[in-house]
Amino acid sequence: MLNSYLKIYKARHLTDDTCIATRQFHTFGMPEFEINKLIGESGVINNSIKIMTLVHDGIVTINAFTTSLVKEDALQKLDAAEAALRKTLGQAVLERMTQVSNTPCMSF
Repeated sequence: MLNSYLKIYKARHLTDDTCIATRQFHTFGMPEFEINKLIGESGVINNSIKIMTLVHDGIVTINAFTTSLVKEDALQKLDAAEAALRKTLGQAVLERMTQVSNTPCMSF
């Protein structure tokens, strides 16, 4: 079911020259439901930024991703999202990692 959705999403939104940029934040000290609530209220999630969360060993990982035809544009979108997340979550954000791909990361 999920793979079917991703195939449709890829066909509609991504081209061969689409740059996908992801940024991962590790947080500690806040439960996932509270982080999701605060992220929703902050306005970080929009048409250009997608967010997912994952809990493991007491750490909530926030994955933010965006796409663009230009790498710098994708990174600017992530920078804006990061600023909003850090303002919203404060000291709960422990670290971040960024990954950029010039080809779509989804393979079927």
